[in-house]
Amino acid sequence: MVFLIRGHSPSLACLQPMLQKIAFTFCIAWSLSACDLGSKTVQFADVTAQSGISFTHTNGAAGEYFLIETTGAGGAFFDYDNDGDLDVYLVDGFDLQGIRSVPINLVYQQGDHHWVREPNQDKGARSRDAAQYAVALSPWPDSTGTSSRNVLYQNNGDGTFTDTGQESKTGDTGYGMGCAVTDYDNDGDQDLYVTNYGPNVLYQNNGDGTFADVTEQAAVGASQWSTSVAFLDYDNNGELDFYVTNYVDFTVETNKVCGGYVRTNSQGHRAIVEATRSYCAPLEYGGVPDVLYHNNGDGTFANVSVAAGINDPSGKGLGVIALDYDSDGDQD
Repeated sequence: MVFLIRGHSPSLACLQPMLQKIAFTFCIAWSLSACDLGSKTVQFADVTAQSGISFTHTNGAAGEYFLIETTGAGGAFFDYDNDGDLDVYLVDGFDLQGIRSVPINLVYQQGDHHWVREPNQDKGARSRDAAQYAVALSPWPDSTGTSSRNVLYQNNGDGTFTDTGQESKTGDTGYGMGCAVTDYDNDGDQDLYVTNYGPNVLYQNNGDGTFADVTEQAAVGASQWSTSVAFLDYDNNGELDFYVTNYVDFTVETNKVCGGYVRTNSQGHRAIVEATRSYCAPLEYGGVPDVLYHNNGDGTFANVSVAAGINDPSGKGLGVIALDYDSDGDQD
């Protein structure tokens, strides 16, 4: 089976955002080579419609050139209800049209790069509750009064799936990036961790088809721009710890717009001509340290990043994998 997540940065089986061309090439090449039966021709059929999976990812682009719009989101295959069938969890973003920071009339330059906020011409309507909204990082309802959410599809065992996001209580409405599944509490069922632009979420599997949001009591809801996560027992104590990669130091208030042509208007305001505006590269932003959470064995975690020596802010992480590469008995 080949499962493709369309977007700028798709994720394969919850390996979080990767470059689109690389991810698609890997998926197709791996699948075809695995099905190489000599002279036989292998064909695939698009069964999305009849499967009941009607998910459409929301990146929320609203013409503001927010860097987060350029990334896609992850997904996971896992048997959350222990019935022997693989279920599907898909991570979503949300509509960014309500995020309009109060503009300023300045152009900054760094080398050949430029960014700008447009002169404030419609402060009331465009920047309504912008500061509060940006801090909360919660979805802005669309015209129907609803908002995007993550979706958990239950495998019905007959080639179809049922959306159980509301019933399972896993419909996080943050701006999602990726996820990982594991039995972190050793109770026999799979739990779920979701990385967001904004607070991450830890869902504990209750074993009855529902999940509980235990982020606060577990102390794992850091509010950076987190991308990937990997569970591992780094200290070999029998408890699963986890490593969260963070991307860049970005907020909607400090978003930068790049472009090629800067114009000065009659009031002396300098701005990039709209037709040449584009997203700035990640190099225009500082990095954010990753986080290593130690499992305390009582449902809580401790941030041990500094003690473990992985708090270097120079990196801009998009993925992480754990393995014992030097065969010394512990996870690197």
